[in-house]
Amino acid sequence: MGTFWRVAVAAGVLALAACGGGTEPASDGTAGASGADARADARADARADAGTDAGTDARADARADAGVVREAGPVDPRDPVRIINGCRLEPNTQCQGKNLSGADLSWANLSGANFSGANLTGANLRQVDLTQANLEGATLRNAYLGGSEMYRTRLAGADLSGADLELVSFLQADLPGANLSGTNAAAVTLVSANLQGANLSGADFSAAGFANANLTNANLSGANLFYASLKDADISGADLTGAVFTETQMPDGSFRNS
Repeated sequence: MGTFWRVAVAAGVLALAACGGGTEPASDGTAGASGADARADARADARADAGTDAGTDARADARADAGVVREAGPVDPRDPVRIINGCRLEPNTQCQGKNLSGADLSWANLSGANFSGANLTGANLRQVDLTQANLEGATLRNAYLGGSEMYRTRLAGADLSGADLELVSFLQADLPGANLSGTNAAAVTLVSANLQGANLSGADFSAAGFANANLTNANLSGANLFYASLKDADISGADLTGAVFTETQMPDGSFRNS
């Protein structure tokens, strides 16, 4: 059937529905479900055939308007909060122990949230605000956190191995015993952070800021500290075996090259 006739048929269905030709109202005064679906599909087909929307998006929008639940996002179209596997993406949310592996949490405001023990393996947390959030014992292996805010975030014992942490701010964050091995942490901010006993081996910390950080007994073996600043940091007991120093500012203010 040509585009013109599909538009005409869709318009006829809409006109018939508007005149009461669709499904009769249910006894409780609400429109029947089949009528809502038919009108939703008709609106979607008409918009798609007219070239105003992509067919899939048009049908999804029309069904949402008719009250049909979409697979992703909140049930109530008036509620702007995203919901993933029962976890509401909003400040102070309680998502401890949730399985959010591979989930897209990008740009969410999750300040004060509780993700302790949660599985965030391979998740997208780009530009997420996790200020003062709790991620103790959480798994973030191979997750993407580029540009995220983690001011005073609690990450004790968290596993961030292989994660992309470029430009993340961990200002005054608490990461004792955390695993950051093999991460891309270029230009990361760890000023005044607690990294006592943390595993930072093999990570790329080029241009990273560790000023005033607690790195006692941390494992920095094989880490790239190119142009990083360790000024006033406590590195007592830290393992620096094989670490790369290029114009690296040491705790005493001097610069080290190796």
